[in-house]
Amino acid sequence: MAEGVRLRRTVEMFDTSGRAVSDPAQASRVVTSYYDDEGRLVRRVLGKAVILRPDGPDDQDRE
Repeated sequence: MAEGVRLRRTVEMFDTSGRAVSDPAQASRVVTSYYDDEGRLVRRVLGKAVILRPDGPDDQDRE
């Protein structure tokens, strides 16, 4: 990624039924998505970070 480029961050909120909501007071789950410095997609769900590759989760390589 080019230096000085601001990375886009997306925030999605969901209620207990999994429906998208716009009011934070109704949200039981919040997903924040962005690209890290290495160009990998990162999604934070309730503070837990998951790094994804284009072909699937990174944990496929773990033994």
